[in-house]
Amino acid sequence: MTVALVTGAAKGIGAAVAQRLAAQFDALLLMDVDGEGLEKTAEHLKSQVRTEIAVGSVASADDCRRAVKSAQALGDLSGLSHNAGIQRYGTVETTSEALWDEVFSVNLKGAFLISQAAMPLLRVSKGAVVHMASVQGFAAQMGVLAYSAAKHGLVGLVARFN
Repeated sequence: MTVALVTGAAKGIGAAVAQRLAAQFDALLLMDVDGEGLEKTAEHLKSQVRTEIAVGSVASADDCRRAVKSAQALGDLSGLSHNAGIQRYGTVETTSEALWDEVFSVNLKGAFLISQAAMPLLRVSKGAVVHMASVQGFAAQMGVLAYSAAKHGLVGLVARFN
């Protein structure tokens, strides 16, 4: 049984990706911090594919390992679609250290942690990893310093993924 793990699956791009992957995998493990949103996405997909949820943050190594373990219990982890992300606003003068850390923890560290947890299984299955970046990873918009910097970092992380 092939399994895909989809982060940020409670809404937006992550939920849309889960919908698309429902036709390509035997089971999906959906992960997000929004448990209620995850339940709605899972309910929407249940007639198409076996779906389980893991409420947790990609910014937590423990949550990432738990989600991967739950995905493994469903079958062969063959895909990781990492869509979890947050956008916060601020310039170099107005971005606090706490805001910077929050954005980098989810948008960059989270990509690293979920990939690190999943990679041993994905290497065995010869599976695929897709990280959702942003146009902000290639060009910066004014007033979103931390988000743009984290997405630039994500592009760099994936480019050096070996």
